[in-house]
This record gives sequence, structure tokens and C-alpha cells, in this order.
Amino acid sequence: MEESTLGEPTGMDRGKWVRVNLNDELNTEILEGASEGSLSQSIQVNETLKAISPSFIFNFQKPLYELTDAEIWKMQFDSVNDATKFYYDYAREIGFKVRKSDKEIYKGCHVSQKFVCSAQGEQSIRENRRRAPKRLTRFNCTASFQLHGRITNGDEAQVADLRDTGGLQNHIDADRRDSISTVDVDSALLYFESKTLKDPGYFYSHTIDEHGRLQNLLWTDSKACFDYHCFGDVLIFDSTYRSNVYRKPLIIFFGINNHHQTVIFAAALLEDETKDSYMWMLNTFLRAMNGRKPISVVTDCDKALRKAIKNHFPDAQHRLCSFHISENVVSHCANIIGDFNNCMNMEGTPEQFEEAWNKMINARNLGDQQWLSDLYRKRDRWAETYLHGHFFAGVRTTQRCESENAYVKCYLTSRNNLTEFFRHFEIAVMNNRQREAEVDFQSKMKKPVIGERLKLYKEQMGSVYTKASFEKFCMIADEETNFVVDSTEHINDHQRIHFVCKWDIPESRWRVLFDSSSIEAKCSCLKFEELGFPCVHMIAVFKVEHLRLIPESCIVKRWTLNAKANIHQGGIDASIPVSKILSIGRFIKLLNMSYTVCYLGAKSYNTFNETMVGLNALKMFLEGVDIDRGTGCQNLLGGHPSTRNTNK
Repeated sequence: MEESTLGEPTGMDRGKWVRVNLNDELNTEILEGASEGSLSQSIQVNETLKAISPSFIFNFQKPLYELTDAEIWKMQFDSVNDATKFYYDYAREIGFKVRKSDKEIYKGCHVSQKFVCSAQGEQSIRENRRRAPKRLTRFNCTASFQLHGRITNGDEAQVADLRDTGGLQNHIDADRRDSISTVDVDSALLYFESKTLKDPGYFYSHTIDEHGRLQNLLWTDSKACFDYHCFGDVLIFDSTYRSNVYRKPLIIFFGINNHHQTVIFAAALLEDETKDSYMWMLNTFLRAMNGRKPISVVTDCDKALRKAIKNHFPDAQHRLCSFHISENVVSHCANIIGDFNNCMNMEGTPEQFEEAWNKMINARNLGDQQWLSDLYRKRDRWAETYLHGHFFAGVRTTQRCESENAYVKCYLTSRNNLTEFFRHFEIAVMNNRQREAEVDFQSKMKKPVIGERLKLYKEQMGSVYTKASFEKFCMIADEETNFVVDSTEHINDHQRIHFVCKWDIPESRWRVLFDSSSIEAKCSCLKFEELGFPCVHMIAVFKVEHLRLIPESCIVKRWTLNAKANIHQGGIDASIPVSKILSIGRFIKLLNMSYTVCYLGAKSYNTFNETMVGLNALKMFLEGVDIDRGTGCQNLLGGHPSTRNTNK
């Protein structure tokens, strides 16, 4: 490492230049911005960083603003990030702001970056302005700081060799995964530990390799766990790379709530996408969710993940993403995609599927295609014929998760360290929950307009379902006019089979078994079992049976406004104290209410101010509450003063 060679320092206006090694790809990522904090915080951080970069701590025994130019000129830095952070911190302590300026790219490598004072340059002043000009913010300040690097001929030859052999990206990825420092991991774990102090149901677990480096990490919170107990019947996996500085795969566990929105149950950073990593992930996820397993799982076509799911969720119905399946077909033989999609989406019998499949194979002479044979062997995980009647909450692809991932990525950058990554991920989750609070409020406060068609049924469902669920019910119910009950077969005094057909296609018939004693119905179309809404054939039968209301047996709670009411969190470890379970329950109820308060409070500037005043008053009151004796929140709301704790 070389020292700077810029001659004698004559003041900050001459500029600061430093020579650093930029050969390591990690060092080419310029740190954007400086960490916030006071001078004392900067000094404390220096003590923490000594184990990472001794040269970065050079002369940091004194405050930054006391460093002389001569001392700065003698500094050496091990990485461009260290040098950049120093200049941002130094500028903040001296009293000026910094912005990026010129950079130099050599053969695709970032070898030079200059930083200047925010007051560098001049502002143009127009004449004959109608308004008074703004105050000048640029007045030719010449303070600057430039980072240089040199790539030797040997380094260039080695990079070229790696690129030619295809090993460059693998080498970079391995370096990034191996580069998670102990301090970075410890900082992230301290962040998680602080979350457990605020959230009684917060959960995280991690593994470390033999070198003390982070391998796998999974985390979730009380709200996500509660959502899983409400809507964890369908679990959707999606993974994405390059979402963090270490290029670890980010796996997000998704579900569908009662508003048909995507909700996040948990997230994991894994060492790699191998079966062992997935096995650890699913085992840890089950621990976090008290052993509760989904009834259906939707994933992409990852083979290692499929094996791990089969091991941990043997009874769950596993569906492969239809979009990824179609993409695979297009990549191999695009001209059969129409016939293939017809086979994949048909809702007939297995015999009808086999007939359509063989017809496609014979017509295209595809009998010797091994990839197609392999795909056919997995047909029970992608063909609608074999998945028919299994509940997937209407999910056939992982695309809605990919859209959610794109939303999450808006809050993440490749330069985030672990702690920053988790904080930004949490912001994305909070915004996701705020969207849920908005539609929840809209569903409860605004009632739908009901027409005369099936008015009694729609009035009932309008008061039971969420807005999104009610709209889906209406789409089904409005089709009822196309169906008629053409015959009925009596089994006994209270059971009968109604045969329903389309009035214009009488040869298409569905069988609806109705039990008048239990007020239950079951249709041969199995749409109720698959989607959780009474099918159009059931509705036609309810009219014939003169039912004024949809039977309770045909209303699935997960789609209703009360989906989260009285949820029994089964499978809770008996070793967990009852007091903690009750505390988590109270925490979740308050948390759900807080999202509604935030949604309403953010509507305008006035409501925001009123909400802040109220929340601050409530916070101050609760901070003075005697938890053991209780003071009663009635005091804050004008209740009885007898409940206030008078012990001092």
C-alpha cells in the first residue's frame, strides 16, 4: 500500500488525494453517504473498527476536527470504502458537505473517483428575473478528495484468464460470501436482539461456519407469525440473488391474506441453494411457526427446494409455478406452447389429460424428447387435472411474489451491509402492512352497493366478506343466470343430488349433493374446495332449496372481515410461559390497531399533527404506568381517578 504523493499540504483548499488499491471488486463499490451520528459516536465506531482495518484508524485517537493536514497526508487506507467514509466523516466534523464528481473507468474497471465540496463550482444568475434569486450555494470552493487505483499487467492478465475460463463471476460471488466480517455479523445479531426486546414474539436463528462466517439466517416477527397462523394454509416461496452486498440468496415466505394481498411470513439469507441449506431453512421456519405446516405450497422449479419441501411438508400439496413451466417449454420447443398450455390448464379427468397429451406428442413427433418426458413425470405438480380440488387460494404461479420482490428491492441496494439490509427490508415490510391497513379500513368502513339480483345473498356476503372477497363472490354469483337445475335425485329424507347444467349446453352437467339436516353442499366441480367460495352450481341449488342465506358451511373464514378474530395458535410449545403467550397476543392486537391509526393519521397534515399529539401523550402515560399494579388507561381518557397508582 502506497502513501499519498501529492507534495506539501498548504490547506484544505489544495485538495486531498489518496492512492488505494482498487483491484479487489469489493473496493470498487464507493460508499454512498456517511453514517449519521455525533463526534462521540464516530470515535466509538473507530474502536470497533480496529480489528478490521488498522490503517483506517491511523491518528484517530483524537477527534476528526483536530487532525492536521500533515497527519491526513500520511494516512493509508486498505480500501476505497474506508477512505471515502473517512472523508465524509471528516467533512461533516469540519462543517461542509460532500458530493461525487468525476470518475474514471479503465477497461470496465472503476479506477478513480473524485469527491468535491458541495459548494464547488458556480451558479448561473439570470438577468431580468421576476422573482428574487435564491441564495448562492456554489462559490468555487476547491476542497476535493480523489481516490486512485492502478491495475498492473499481471492483474489484468489474471482477470482476463478468469473471464475466459468462466470463473470470474463465481470467484467474485465466493469472495463476497466469504467477506462478511465478524463485526458486521455481530452488529446484525445485536440489531435482532434489540428487536426481541421490543417485540415479544420476534424470532431469528442463524448458523456460523468453522471460520466464524455467517452461513444461514432466518428471521420473522410477531405480526408475520400471526399472519401465518391466519393465512398460512398456502405458502409461496420465491428466491432472488444480488439483493445484498454479499450476494446471498434471499428467500421470502409469502402468503395470501383475506384481502387477496401478498403478505410476508418470514425471510432467510442462505449460504447457497442446496438441499442442505433448504432443509435448515424449512426446519427453522417450522420452529418459528410452532410446528404449524401449510396444506399447499407453490414454488418455482428448483429441484433442491422440492426435495426439502417433500421432507418437511410430506402431506402438503406441492404446485410448481405454471409460468416457469411454460417458460421452460418455450425455451425447448416454442411451437407446442399452445397445445401444452391447453393440457396444463384443462380441468378434465386424468384420462382426458392423457388423451390430449398423447395427441400432442404424436402430432409433433416428440416421443424421443427427454426434457418433455421428465416434465411429464412431474405432471401431478403442474397439471390442473391432478391439482383440481386442492386449495391454493387461487394461486397458480409465483409471479405475484416476484412482483412483491420487485417492490422489496426498491428498498434494498447492493451496497447495504447486513444491518442496513435488515432495516431497509423492514421498511418494505412496514409499507406492505400499511397497504393492508388501508384496504382493511376501506372494507370495514365502506359498504358495497347491492343490486336486485340475488340481493339477499349479496347483502349477506357484503357484510361478511372483505371488499376484494365480495367482488370475487359477485363475479361467481352473477354467472348463476346461465345455469339451471334440470333434475333431482333423492337419496333419503334429507339428502338429495341436484344435477345442474348450463341452459344452452345441457350435455354439460354437475352434481351437487345437498344435505338439508346439516345445511351443507358439495359440488362435483370442486371449485369450493379449490378457491374457498361457493361455486355457481351451489348457488343455483340454494335457490331451488329456498335458502334465504348462504350456509355457514360454505363461508370460509380466511376470506372474511373476521379472518383474524379468535385465531387459535395451535402447536405452541408447552414450555412457553402462558404470560408470554398472552403478551404476544396483546402485542399483535395493538400492532394491528396501530396500522389503522397510522393510515388515518397520515391522510392530512392536520390529522398527522393530532395523531402525533395523541400518541406522544399515550406514550408518556404508559411510561409512567406501574405494570404490576396497573393504573388503568381510563385516566388518560377521562376515566375514574381511583385506578391511578398513587405510590411514589
